[in-house]
Amino acid sequence: MLDSPTLLRQATINPAKMLGREGILGVVAPGAMADFLVLDKNPLEDITVLDRPELYLQAVFKEGKLVRGEA
Repeated sequence: MLDSPTLLRQATINPAKMLGREGILGVVAPGAMADFLVLDKNPLEDITVLDRPELYLQAVFKEGKLVRGEA
């Protein structure tokens, strides 16, 4: 079984590399596309928090704009 950091890389950084969009996709950085989740638990410590959004999801940002939750 893969650890949480490896699973998150496979879902974010690795696809960006495959698409030739490193630095634009799969990262939180100036100039990158800002689609991300805000959780109240660290998925690097327990990846299963992503299976329970009703418990852990605090906010969703799409293209840098808040679309769900509070900032």
